[in-house]
Amino acid sequence: MRKSAETLEDNSSSSHPTKTSSKSKSEGSKSKNQKQKTPQSSSDSQQNKLKARETVSMDVFWIVGNWSECSTTCGIGAVWRAVTCSSENEEDCAKMKRPEPARTCHLQPCATWQAGSWSKCPDDCALVRKRFRDVQCVDSQSKRPLRPFHCQAVSSRPVSTLVCPHKPCMNWSVSPWGPCSGSCGEGVRERLVFCAEPHHCSTTLRPNSTELCSLEPCTHWETGDWEECSVSCGGGQQRRSLKCVAEQESAVMPNSHCEKISKPETLRMCSMQDCNSVCRKNAISSRFCEKLKLLGRCSLRSVQKQCCVTCRP
Repeated sequence: MRKSAETLEDNSSSSHPTKTSSKSKSEGSKSKNQKQKTPQSSSDSQQNKLKARETVSMDVFWIVGNWSECSTTCGIGAVWRAVTCSSENEEDCAKMKRPEPARTCHLQPCATWQAGSWSKCPDDCALVRKRFRDVQCVDSQSKRPLRPFHCQAVSSRPVSTLVCPHKPCMNWSVSPWGPCSGSCGEGVRERLVFCAEPHHCSTTLRPNSTELCSLEPCTHWETGDWEECSVSCGGGQQRRSLKCVAEQESAVMPNSHCEKISKPETLRMCSMQDCNSVCRKNAISSRFCEKLKLLGRCSLRSVQKQCCVTCRP
């Protein structure tokens, strides 16, 4: 305002030199008035500036840009964006919460196939031999197991089974059969079965080392009942039948099959009491004589005398 007043004075003085005194008075009075009004005008301008600043502080805000792409194609990565104050002065937005300029991004896990070590080919020879290994889908970062479809989208599953090279088999060697166990009937015989070089013979084609064998049938002597005594007194003879019989089928066999077995009696003496003496009563208890008779002791002369009634034919 002062510069404008001075300029007006110069112009007026330069453009109107004749009216300098009268104008100077009037200009002097105007300048006095303006000088008196100067404090008021300065306070107004300060208030206007404050109002302008308040308007600016109310209008400032954070400006955020678009999120960037994730920093990785799988697993955990990061995205970021630009965050600036609208006034281009960070202090103007300091009272407001600043939006996050970066954050993590979670994509599908970084899947990969993990294969274990191959097993050894079987030592035993066979038509088809195989070896195996464990194959599973895992997270390449945490190594935790994943479902197979995560890895199938990345690559095909590695082979987990391989056929081993063909290994020709040697023939088994056998010894002659040993004797049949037991003495008669069915038994078991054994032989040695071995491979000249270990693990070079097929276990599926291994011959039997044992087998059933048959011997002569097991037999025994079978006796019939005693016939009547040839005489009633004075000493006679009794006979009974005897045959060799197979145990399982009870078939009659030649006596030669039983020759190794002790042969029972087929002939015995009987009615040994004297024909002149008539026996009317046992010399000892009849009950005891019955026991002796059941035991076959009536053939003894002493028993015949003491048990003459019981042992009578």
